[in-house]
Amino acid sequence: RRAIEDFFRTSQIAARPHDVEVQRTGSELAVSFHCTLDAQTAITDAHKLTEQLEQHLRIQLPNLGRVVIHVEPFDEAPPLE
Repeated sequence: RRAIEDFFRTSQIAARPHDVEVQRTGSELAVSFHCTLDAQTAITDAHKLTEQLEQHLRIQLPNLGRVVIHVEPFDEAPPLE
């Protein structure tokens, strides 16, 4: 969870991760979460973001296995947390 928060804190991307689930499967971690983005974000940009985020997580968590990121639109600026 901290690695996800760090990514968004340093990237300055207007997004809000939520419903984060972390599970241990054997010696690996599995991460699944939803991430809201501006509704006007192009699909290609959303995909690029998820690739960057997954790469960040894999660098921060060497024992990371499966990563699932569900991108969702929001119509207003996400609340600051």
